[in-house]
Amino acid sequence: MFECRFCEGGDLLTRLAAVNQFTEPKAARILQQILGAMDLCHKKNIVHRDLKLENILFEDSSADSTIKLIDFGQSRVINSEEENEGFTGSVLLYCE
Repeated sequence: MFECRFCEGGDLLTRLAAVNQFTEPKAARILQQILGAMDLCHKKNIVHRDLKLENILFEDSSADSTIKLIDFGQSRVINSEEENEGFTGSVLLYCE
């Protein structure tokens, strides 16, 4: 069911920091993959509950690398009648 694989391309936060911004086609490709992964999870009644840039990895260091969604530690399987209540995920602190 689960597959372990080393993703040598780093996370989305690190890659974004390195280039400062993505081109529109590059951003669209990444977002399409993220939404595809989330769609698959939701079809299997899995709610990730900690989606952030650090939990999106690139399989390799190529410019067109496939992304992988990781860290399902906060995830939850829910049925269609159940509401996902409460707050969960990472606390983010921003200092200027």
